[in-house]
Amino acid sequence: MMLEETFIERFREYEYLWQAGEYFGAVKRLAELSHCLSGLNGQERNDWSERIKFFASSMPKETITVLENGLVRDAESIRRILSIGSRWNEDEILAVLGMRIEIDLMLSFLHEHCSHNVTTPLPLEYIDERLVELAKSKEHKRHFRWAIGMMKKNWGLPIDSEWLRLPAT
Repeated sequence: MMLEETFIERFREYEYLWQAGEYFGAVKRLAELSHCLSGLNGQERNDWSERIKFFASSMPKETITVLENGLVRDAESIRRILSIGSRWNEDEILAVLGMRIEIDLMLSFLHEHCSHNVTTPLPLEYIDERLVELAKSKEHKRHFRWAIGMMKKNWGLPIDSEWLRLPAT
């Protein structure tokens, strides 16, 4: 599937979720699209950039609060998962890494398009330290490689994240 087609599909997901009142999930789609704009050429990039800017600028302040609360929920979920236990399977690592990448995408989107920096503290330092420890552990290294491979294969968009390059050692 060409990148432009993927953009159209992801934007339809955004519209559906937005109309259903699932603002956090909807804006995650816009954040992904915003992140991947550089993969488009010339006029396509300009058109999508303008579309994303329009929808981001028309979000009510209440929605920004919903988005910030969603980020806090996701970060706390990751923190809780990582704080209980020491053995993880591939699916658990896939879920945690995916959520962590989405947090980065949303933070970047809110800062860039909504002139908003999340003021509620997120436990990202703890999460990041724990993920790096797990990625370096002999026991979990192959799980990380598998999860990263699945994300690269199935995300559908060329997401670039430090987390997708994690188990380099």
